[in-house]
Amino acid sequence: MVLFKEFILSFMIGILVLSSAMVVHAQQWNPYVGKASIAPEPLMPVEFKGAGVLSFQIGNQGDHLPLIKNQEMSLVITLAKGAPGTEDPLAGIGGSWAGFFSWSYEKEYNSFMGVQVRDIPANSSGYISLEYQVAVNTPDAYPGNGFNVNLQPPPRTNGINNTADDAVSAYTYVRARDYGNAPASYGSASHEINIFRNPETGEYENYIYLGSSVYPDPAERFALHADDDIQEINDNDGVVIPVLYQGDTVTIPVLVTVHDVSAGTLNAWFDWKGDGNFSGAGKKVTETPIHVFQSGTYGLKVQVPDSAITSRPTFARFRIGATGGPAGHNAWGEVEDYRVIIKSKAEKELQPAMVEENLSNPNIHIK
Repeated sequence: MVLFKEFILSFMIGILVLSSAMVVHAQQWNPYVGKASIAPEPLMPVEFKGAGVLSFQIGNQGDHLPLIKNQEMSLVITLAKGAPGTEDPLAGIGGSWAGFFSWSYEKEYNSFMGVQVRDIPANSSGYISLEYQVAVNTPDAYPGNGFNVNLQPPPRTNGINNTADDAVSAYTYVRARDYGNAPASYGSASHEINIFRNPETGEYENYIYLGSSVYPDPAERFALHADDDIQEINDNDGVVIPVLYQGDTVTIPVLVTVHDVSAGTLNAWFDWKGDGNFSGAGKKVTETPIHVFQSGTYGLKVQVPDSAITSRPTFARFRIGATGGPAGHNAWGEVEDYRVIIKSKAEKELQPAMVEENLSNPNIHIK
Protein backbone atom coordinates (compact mmCIF):
# COMPACT_ATOMS: atom_id res chain seq x y z
CA MET A 1 0.00 0.00 0.00
CA VAL A 2 2.81 2.39 0.88
CA LEU A 3 4.57 1.62 -2.40
CA PHE A 4 1.34 2.25 -4.33
CA LYS A 5 0.85 5.65 -2.65
CA GLU A 6 4.44 6.58 -3.43
CA PHE A 7 3.89 5.60 -7.07
CA ILE A 8 0.73 7.72 -7.34
CA LEU A 9 2.47 10.68 -5.72
CA SER A 10 5.45 10.37 -8.08
CA PHE A 11 3.10 10.09 -11.06
CA MET A 12 1.16 13.23 -10.09
CA ILE A 13 4.37 15.18 -9.54
CA GLY A 14 5.54 14.10 -13.01
CA ILE A 15 2.28 15.27 -14.55
CA LEU A 16 2.59 18.64 -12.82
CA VAL A 17 6.19 19.06 -13.96
CA LEU A 18 5.25 18.14 -17.54
CA SER A 19 2.26 20.48 -17.50
CA SER A 20 4.37 23.31 -16.14
CA ALA A 21 6.97 22.72 -18.83
CA MET A 22 4.30 22.81 -21.52
CA VAL A 23 2.88 26.09 -20.17
CA VAL A 24 6.33 27.64 -20.01
CA HIS A 25 7.00 26.42 -23.53
CA ALA A 26 3.68 27.81 -24.82
CA GLN A 27 4.35 31.21 -23.28
CA GLN A 28 7.42 31.56 -25.50
CA TRP A 29 5.14 31.47 -28.51
CA ASN A 30 4.22 35.13 -28.94
CA PRO A 31 3.46 36.96 -32.21
CA TYR A 32 3.71 40.74 -31.84
CA VAL A 33 3.74 44.13 -33.62
CA GLY A 34 5.69 47.29 -32.80
CA LYS A 35 7.88 50.22 -33.97
CA ALA A 36 5.23 51.93 -36.10
CA SER A 37 6.58 54.83 -38.17
CA ILE A 38 5.67 57.31 -40.90
CA ALA A 39 8.05 58.74 -43.49
CA PRO A 40 8.46 61.55 -44.21
CA GLU A 41 7.29 63.17 -41.01
CA PRO A 42 5.48 65.54 -41.08
CA LEU A 43 3.67 64.96 -44.37
CA MET A 44 2.82 67.44 -47.11
CA PRO A 45 -0.80 68.70 -47.10
CA VAL A 46 -3.48 67.24 -49.35
CA GLU A 47 -3.33 70.36 -51.60
CA PHE A 48 0.23 69.42 -52.52
CA LYS A 49 -0.42 65.69 -52.94
CA GLY A 50 1.05 64.76 -49.58
CA ALA A 51 2.12 61.13 -49.52
CA GLY A 52 4.30 58.85 -47.43
CA VAL A 53 5.07 55.32 -46.33
CA LEU A 54 3.64 53.68 -43.21
CA SER A 55 5.60 50.81 -41.70
CA PHE A 56 5.71 48.64 -38.60
CA GLN A 57 7.67 45.74 -37.20
CA ILE A 58 6.07 42.32 -36.90
CA GLY A 59 7.61 39.22 -35.35
CA ASN A 60 7.26 36.04 -33.36
CA GLN A 61 9.02 35.30 -30.09
CA GLY A 62 9.61 31.62 -29.37
CA ASP A 63 8.84 28.54 -31.43
CA HIS A 64 7.58 28.66 -34.99
CA LEU A 65 3.91 29.38 -35.55
CA PRO A 66 2.53 26.73 -37.91
CA LEU A 67 -0.25 27.43 -40.37
CA ILE A 68 -3.37 25.53 -39.26
CA LYS A 69 -6.68 25.93 -41.06
CA ASN A 70 -9.18 28.06 -39.14
CA GLN A 71 -6.41 28.90 -36.68
CA GLU A 72 -4.63 31.57 -38.75
CA MET A 73 -3.10 34.69 -37.29
CA SER A 74 -4.53 37.92 -38.78
CA LEU A 75 -3.80 41.65 -38.99
CA VAL A 76 -6.08 44.67 -39.36
CA ILE A 77 -4.43 47.93 -40.49
CA THR A 78 -6.70 50.97 -40.40
CA LEU A 79 -5.75 54.26 -42.05
CA ALA A 80 -6.62 57.62 -40.47
CA LYS A 81 -7.14 60.91 -42.36
CA GLY A 82 -5.68 59.28 -45.44
CA ALA A 83 -6.16 56.71 -48.18
CA PRO A 84 -4.10 54.03 -49.92
CA GLY A 85 -1.33 55.68 -51.91
CA THR A 86 -1.76 53.50 -54.99
CA GLU A 87 -4.69 53.10 -57.39
CA ASP A 88 -4.82 49.43 -56.47
CA PRO A 89 -4.61 49.49 -52.65
CA LEU A 90 -2.97 46.07 -52.49
CA ALA A 91 -0.18 47.17 -54.84
CA GLY A 92 1.06 49.53 -52.11
CA ILE A 93 1.76 46.76 -49.59
CA GLY A 94 5.40 45.79 -49.16
CA GLY A 95 8.01 44.73 -46.66
CA SER A 96 9.86 41.54 -45.76
CA TRP A 97 6.83 40.00 -44.04
CA ALA A 98 4.12 40.99 -46.51
CA GLY A 99 4.28 37.52 -48.09
CA PHE A 100 3.30 35.79 -44.84
CA PHE A 101 -0.27 37.04 -45.36
CA SER A 102 -2.99 37.19 -47.99
CA TRP A 103 -4.37 40.72 -48.24
CA SER A 104 -7.68 42.44 -48.82
CA TYR A 105 -8.86 46.04 -48.53
CA GLU A 106 -12.23 47.18 -47.17
CA LYS A 107 -12.96 50.67 -48.54
CA GLU A 108 -15.91 51.26 -46.19
CA TYR A 109 -13.64 50.96 -43.16
CA ASN A 110 -10.46 52.17 -44.86
CA SER A 111 -8.77 49.03 -43.53
CA PHE A 112 -6.47 46.30 -44.78
CA MET A 113 -6.89 42.71 -43.61
CA GLY A 114 -3.99 40.27 -43.67
CA VAL A 115 -4.54 36.54 -43.02
CA GLN A 116 -1.65 34.14 -42.36
CA VAL A 117 -0.80 31.88 -45.32
CA ARG A 118 2.59 30.43 -44.24
CA ASP A 119 4.31 29.01 -41.21
CA ILE A 120 5.95 31.81 -39.26
CA PRO A 121 9.53 31.02 -38.20
CA ALA A 122 10.66 30.87 -34.59
CA ASN A 123 12.33 33.92 -33.04
CA SER A 124 11.95 35.94 -36.21
CA SER A 125 10.90 39.44 -37.19
CA GLY A 126 10.44 41.65 -40.22
CA TYR A 127 8.35 44.60 -41.31
CA ILE A 128 5.29 45.52 -43.36
CA SER A 129 4.86 48.82 -45.23
CA LEU A 130 2.00 50.59 -46.97
CA GLU A 131 1.78 53.53 -49.37
CA TYR A 132 -0.28 56.39 -47.89
CA GLN A 133 -1.97 59.47 -49.36
CA VAL A 134 -3.09 62.42 -47.22
CA ALA A 135 -6.87 62.98 -47.47
CA VAL A 136 -7.45 65.40 -44.58
CA ASN A 137 -4.98 67.93 -43.14
CA THR A 138 -4.33 67.77 -39.40
CA PRO A 139 -2.21 70.35 -37.47
CA ASP A 140 0.76 69.65 -35.22
CA ALA A 141 -1.39 70.39 -32.17
CA TYR A 142 -3.71 67.50 -33.08
CA PRO A 143 -1.78 65.04 -35.27
CA GLY A 144 -4.18 62.62 -36.90
CA ASN A 145 -2.61 61.44 -40.16
CA GLY A 146 -1.43 57.86 -39.79
CA PHE A 147 -2.59 54.36 -38.94
CA ASN A 148 -3.13 51.71 -36.30
CA VAL A 149 -2.45 47.99 -36.41
CA ASN A 150 -4.23 45.24 -34.50
CA LEU A 151 -2.85 41.71 -34.46
CA GLN A 152 -5.18 38.79 -33.78
CA PRO A 153 -3.17 35.74 -32.65
CA PRO A 154 -4.40 32.23 -33.52
CA PRO A 155 -7.38 31.29 -31.33
CA ARG A 156 -5.47 28.33 -29.90
CA THR A 157 -3.09 30.74 -28.17
CA ASN A 158 -5.83 32.46 -26.18
CA GLY A 159 -4.85 32.72 -22.54
CA ILE A 160 -1.18 32.02 -23.07
CA ASN A 161 -0.20 34.71 -25.61
CA ASN A 162 1.00 38.12 -24.41
CA THR A 163 -1.62 40.54 -25.75
CA ALA A 164 0.11 43.72 -24.58
CA ASP A 165 2.14 43.84 -27.81
CA ASP A 166 -0.69 43.05 -30.22
CA ALA A 167 -1.42 46.66 -31.21
CA VAL A 168 0.63 49.62 -32.41
CA SER A 169 -0.06 52.99 -34.04
CA ALA A 170 1.64 56.11 -35.37
CA TYR A 171 0.25 59.55 -36.23
CA THR A 172 1.72 62.75 -37.60
CA TYR A 173 0.51 66.07 -39.05
CA VAL A 174 0.92 68.05 -42.25
CA ARG A 175 3.27 70.96 -42.84
CA ALA A 176 4.11 73.03 -45.89
CA ARG A 177 7.03 75.47 -45.93
CA ASP A 178 8.41 77.79 -48.54
CA TYR A 179 12.11 78.77 -48.45
CA GLY A 180 14.17 81.52 -50.00
CA ASN A 181 16.61 80.22 -52.59
CA ALA A 182 19.28 82.90 -52.83
CA PRO A 183 22.85 81.79 -51.94
CA ALA A 184 23.42 80.89 -48.28
CA SER A 185 25.17 84.15 -47.42
CA TYR A 186 21.82 85.95 -47.66
CA GLY A 187 20.46 84.00 -44.73
CA SER A 188 17.71 81.44 -44.29
CA ALA A 189 14.18 82.73 -44.94
CA SER A 190 11.15 80.48 -44.56
CA HIS A 191 7.39 80.76 -44.37
CA GLU A 192 4.71 78.38 -43.17
CA ILE A 193 2.14 77.90 -45.93
CA ASN A 194 -1.12 77.93 -44.02
CA ILE A 195 -3.55 75.55 -45.74
CA PHE A 196 -6.04 75.02 -42.93
CA ARG A 197 -9.67 75.87 -43.58
CA ASN A 198 -12.44 77.28 -41.47
CA PRO A 199 -14.55 74.22 -40.58
CA GLU A 200 -17.77 76.20 -40.96
CA THR A 201 -17.14 78.10 -44.19
CA GLY A 202 -14.56 75.85 -45.83
CA GLU A 203 -12.45 78.92 -46.63
CA TYR A 204 -8.69 79.07 -46.09
CA GLU A 205 -7.50 81.00 -43.06
CA ASN A 206 -4.32 83.15 -43.12
CA TYR A 207 -3.52 81.90 -46.61
CA ILE A 208 -1.58 84.62 -48.42
CA TYR A 209 1.24 84.41 -50.93
CA LEU A 210 3.07 86.18 -53.74
CA GLY A 211 1.91 85.67 -57.31
CA SER A 212 -0.82 83.32 -58.45
CA SER A 213 0.59 80.16 -56.88
CA VAL A 214 2.76 78.86 -54.08
CA TYR A 215 4.34 75.44 -53.80
CA PRO A 216 6.16 74.13 -50.73
CA ASP A 217 9.78 73.06 -50.68
CA PRO A 218 10.52 69.65 -49.13
CA ALA A 219 13.82 71.06 -47.86
CA GLU A 220 15.81 74.27 -47.84
CA ARG A 221 17.99 74.76 -50.91
CA PHE A 222 20.38 77.60 -51.72
CA ALA A 223 20.85 78.11 -55.45
CA LEU A 224 23.35 80.09 -57.49
CA HIS A 225 20.56 81.54 -59.61
CA ALA A 226 17.96 81.65 -56.78
CA ASP A 227 15.71 79.43 -58.88
CA ASP A 228 12.86 77.77 -57.00
CA ASP A 229 12.34 74.66 -59.11
CA ILE A 230 13.28 71.90 -56.69
CA GLN A 231 9.97 70.20 -57.58
CA GLU A 232 10.30 71.22 -61.25
CA ILE A 233 7.69 73.87 -60.40
CA ASN A 234 8.95 77.44 -60.30
CA ASP A 235 6.45 79.38 -58.21
CA ASN A 236 8.49 82.59 -58.17
CA ASP A 237 5.74 84.35 -60.12
CA GLY A 238 4.85 87.29 -57.89
CA VAL A 239 7.37 89.90 -59.04
CA VAL A 240 8.25 91.30 -62.46
CA ILE A 241 11.58 93.12 -62.29
CA PRO A 242 12.15 95.53 -65.20
CA VAL A 243 15.52 96.39 -66.68
CA LEU A 244 17.49 98.18 -63.96
CA TYR A 245 20.02 100.93 -64.69
CA GLN A 246 22.23 102.75 -62.22
CA GLY A 247 20.53 105.92 -60.97
CA ASP A 248 17.06 105.02 -62.26
CA THR A 249 13.80 105.03 -60.32
CA VAL A 250 11.48 102.20 -61.34
CA THR A 251 8.13 100.86 -60.20
CA ILE A 252 8.16 97.12 -59.61
CA PRO A 253 4.76 95.38 -59.68
CA VAL A 254 4.23 92.76 -56.96
CA LEU A 255 1.18 90.49 -57.20
CA VAL A 256 -0.28 89.25 -53.89
CA THR A 257 -3.04 86.66 -53.53
CA VAL A 258 -5.17 86.71 -50.38
CA HIS A 259 -7.69 84.06 -49.30
CA ASP A 260 -10.49 84.73 -46.82
CA VAL A 261 -9.67 87.60 -44.42
CA SER A 262 -5.92 87.10 -44.36
CA ALA A 263 -3.45 89.95 -44.13
CA GLY A 264 0.28 90.31 -44.42
CA THR A 265 3.18 92.71 -44.59
CA LEU A 266 5.08 93.13 -47.85
CA ASN A 267 8.82 93.77 -47.57
CA ALA A 268 11.63 93.85 -50.13
CA TRP A 269 15.43 94.10 -50.18
CA PHE A 270 18.08 94.54 -52.90
CA ASP A 271 21.77 93.77 -52.48
CA TRP A 272 22.92 96.81 -54.46
CA LYS A 273 26.56 96.34 -53.41
CA GLY A 274 26.70 92.66 -54.34
CA ASP A 275 28.39 91.86 -51.04
CA GLY A 276 26.24 88.80 -50.29
CA ASN A 277 23.73 90.10 -47.74
CA PHE A 278 20.57 92.16 -47.38
CA SER A 279 21.67 94.03 -44.27
CA GLY A 280 22.99 97.57 -44.15
CA ALA A 281 21.76 101.00 -45.16
CA GLY A 282 19.89 101.42 -48.43
CA LYS A 283 19.18 97.75 -49.11
CA LYS A 284 15.61 97.69 -47.85
CA VAL A 285 13.12 99.18 -50.29
CA THR A 286 12.10 102.46 -48.62
CA GLU A 287 8.39 102.15 -49.45
CA THR A 288 8.13 98.92 -47.49
CA PRO A 289 6.64 97.58 -45.31
CA ILE A 290 3.26 97.73 -47.04
CA HIS A 291 0.29 96.24 -45.19
CA VAL A 292 -1.75 94.05 -47.51
CA PHE A 293 -5.37 93.04 -46.85
CA GLN A 294 -6.63 92.00 -50.27
CA SER A 295 -5.47 90.44 -53.50
CA GLY A 296 -3.97 92.77 -56.08
CA THR A 297 -0.84 94.18 -57.67
CA TYR A 298 1.16 96.57 -55.51
CA GLY A 299 3.69 98.91 -57.12
CA LEU A 300 6.97 99.35 -55.26
CA LYS A 301 8.95 102.45 -56.21
CA VAL A 302 12.63 101.49 -56.18
CA GLN A 303 15.60 103.84 -56.46
CA VAL A 304 18.64 102.16 -58.03
CA PRO A 305 21.80 103.68 -56.51
CA ASP A 306 24.35 105.31 -58.81
CA SER A 307 26.92 102.96 -57.30
CA ALA A 308 24.91 99.73 -57.77
CA ILE A 309 27.07 96.81 -58.85
CA THR A 310 27.18 96.07 -62.59
CA SER A 311 30.15 93.72 -62.81
CA ARG A 312 28.16 90.65 -61.80
CA PRO A 313 24.58 89.64 -60.96
CA THR A 314 23.17 90.36 -57.52
CA PHE A 315 19.98 89.35 -55.67
CA ALA A 316 16.64 90.66 -54.40
CA ARG A 317 14.25 89.20 -51.81
CA PHE A 318 10.51 89.80 -51.47
CA ARG A 319 8.45 88.57 -48.50
CA ILE A 320 4.76 88.62 -47.64
CA GLY A 321 3.77 87.54 -44.14
CA ALA A 322 4.40 88.68 -40.62
CA THR A 323 6.58 91.75 -40.10
CA GLY A 324 10.25 90.83 -40.07
CA GLY A 325 13.67 91.17 -41.59
CA PRO A 326 15.23 89.55 -44.64
CA ALA A 327 16.05 86.33 -42.74
CA GLY A 328 14.18 84.16 -40.24
CA HIS A 329 10.93 82.22 -40.11
CA ASN A 330 7.44 83.58 -40.72
CA ALA A 331 4.28 81.91 -39.45
CA TRP A 332 2.55 82.41 -42.82
CA GLY A 333 3.10 83.80 -46.32
CA GLU A 334 5.83 83.29 -48.92
CA VAL A 335 9.34 84.39 -49.84
CA GLU A 336 10.61 84.86 -53.40
CA ASP A 337 14.25 85.49 -54.31
CA TYR A 338 15.43 86.81 -57.66
CA ARG A 339 18.76 87.03 -59.43
CA VAL A 340 19.12 90.61 -60.68
CA ILE A 341 21.35 92.12 -63.36
CA ILE A 342 21.98 95.88 -63.13
CA LYS A 343 23.20 97.81 -66.13
CA SER A 344 25.45 100.86 -66.10
CA LYS A 345 24.53 104.43 -66.95
CA ALA A 346 26.70 104.16 -70.05
CA GLU A 347 24.62 101.23 -71.29
CA LYS A 348 21.45 103.27 -70.81
CA GLU A 349 22.91 106.17 -72.80
CA LEU A 350 23.60 103.79 -75.65
CA GLN A 351 19.97 102.67 -75.85
CA PRO A 352 18.60 105.53 -78.02
CA ALA A 353 21.41 105.03 -80.51
CA MET A 354 20.78 101.29 -80.62
CA VAL A 355 17.05 101.80 -81.19
CA GLU A 356 17.78 104.28 -84.00
CA GLU A 357 20.15 101.77 -85.61
CA ASN A 358 17.60 98.99 -85.33
CA LEU A 359 14.88 101.13 -86.91
CA SER A 360 17.12 101.76 -89.92
CA ASN A 361 17.94 98.07 -90.30
CA PRO A 362 15.32 96.36 -92.53
CA ASN A 363 16.23 92.93 -91.10
CA ILE A 364 15.11 93.86 -87.57
CA HIS A 365 11.41 94.18 -86.74
CA ILE A 366 10.43 96.33 -83.76
CA LYS A 367 7.08 95.49 -82.13
